[in-house]
Amino acid sequence: MNIEKNILFRSVSSELESVQEHLADQLPLKAGSLKEMVKFVLSGKGKLLRPALAILSGHLTGELKNKHFILAQITELIHTASLVHDDLLDEASLRRGQETCHLKWGTKVSVIVGDFLFAQASLKLGEIENTEIVKIYAKVLADLCTGEVSQAQNRFNLQFADWDNYLNKSISKTASLFSAATQSAAILNQQNPEIVQKMFLYGHNLGLAFQIIDDLIDFTSSSEELGKPALGDLKQGVFTAPLLFAIQKPEYKNQLAQLINSRFETEGDLLTAQKLISDSGAFKETLDFAQGFISKALTALDGFEDNIYKQDLKQIAEFILQRNF
Repeated sequence: MNIEKNILFRSVSSELESVQEHLADQLPLKAGSLKEMVKFVLSGKGKLLRPALAILSGHLTGELKNKHFILAQITELIHTASLVHDDLLDEASLRRGQETCHLKWGTKVSVIVGDFLFAQASLKLGEIENTEIVKIYAKVLADLCTGEVSQAQNRFNLQFADWDNYLNKSISKTASLFSAATQSAAILNQQNPEIVQKMFLYGHNLGLAFQIIDDLIDFTSSSEELGKPALGDLKQGVFTAPLLFAIQKPEYKNQLAQLINSRFETEGDLLTAQKLISDSGAFKETLDFAQGFISKALTALDGFEDNIYKQDLKQIAEFILQRNF
């Protein structure tokens, strides 16, 4: 199990071992190339953060059941499938330090592998036997599609460089799955609406902070540290928090707009834009922005018993602000 070394998930390490070990083995795969491809994708050095949220939330809100393990698997399958499709749309060459699926096997196969993982997650939802949770995850799948379409259509179009578009996309592509895992874990424990809402707010705000920091790291880390090309969002014309903070400032707006409108056509344009954004103070503003959502996530945990599961959930929230991967 390759969990980010600074997030220990101490209280549920054995449960996460089980989730990862059985993730591919329990899929209905016959021997052959598809099995090889799916195992390759699922063997990537993921952090298992999303399934950890499902397991930890299950413990925090009651008794951990077998269906919490199914929930964790569903969550990771959806996340992994979305990465396969993201890499294809972004024409990425690396993910988690290894060659992406579409480069290894081609575009058509990559689409099929992603679709297969989404389909298996949908089938596993039937094993949950809970209509409310099925609706929640159906919305996650719809949100992922909406977020991708919105991002693809709005690239390099400064008309859409605003906070509403950014936050809506971040909810659709990231926070929606986080909150589905935490909220659904409480629902499986038949918790009252107040507890379910608290777990939703924890996951929702955690997911937004995660995405904001992820967008910041794209500017501040090297390709080797990221396990994928740095400045990927900027190169693709995707407007994220650091750029939005910088472009709001008159002394940086015109230069950044010119670089974006030219689609960084000249060698060195990306690095010029990166320096402008750094000089603007946007990196600090982005970190502070994420801190606000982390504070909301931690507040949502108020009132729960102060046990090892709550401590791990708090540790995850606090570590997100310090992550560098």
